Amino acid sequence: TQCKAKSPTFVSRPHFHLADPSYGDQFQYGVKDKEEGYDSSFWIEPMSSIPIKVEMRLQLNIMLEKVEGIEYLFKNLQSVMFPVMWFESVAMLPQDMASSLSMLVMMPSVMVGCGVFSMISGLLIMLSLFLCKINREKLKVKICGEKPRVECDYQIVSPGE
Repeated sequence: TQCKAKSPTFVSRPHFHLADPSYGDQFQYGVKDKEEGYDSSFWIEPMSSIPIKVEMRLQLNIMLEKVEGIEYLFKNLQSVMFPVMWFESVAMLPQDMASSLSMLVMMPSVMVGCGVFSMISGLLIMLSLFLCKINREKLKVKICGEKPRVECDYQIVSPGE
């Protein structure tokens, strides 16, 4: 890919890995593609999309072409994509952040579990209160021999008493 400002600088994979073979064929030695060791990789935690490990291998190239005004130096020069250097950069999630990431990933499951536990606990409490009330009513009927009724603890008082 070409860099900004129309600079003749380009970025590729090291030794033109996975590029058209014509780029590597321009050189007699030093640029040999191999199957392994030139790929970049991203390890991403699928639930949170947080990168766990990033391995980048890139090569900086310059396009060499004839320059007007100094043809005598580059008279027989063909356009060549010339590799300047390649570098490797590896970044990993620090170990002390791994437990925090693990907790972050588990948090939705924990919250669902807490919600289900709360709902079941609430239903069991309501059911036990309902059963206690029914047992109390049955006990009252059994002891008194009458149906449950509402009792009032007040009496009518006339105004002169």
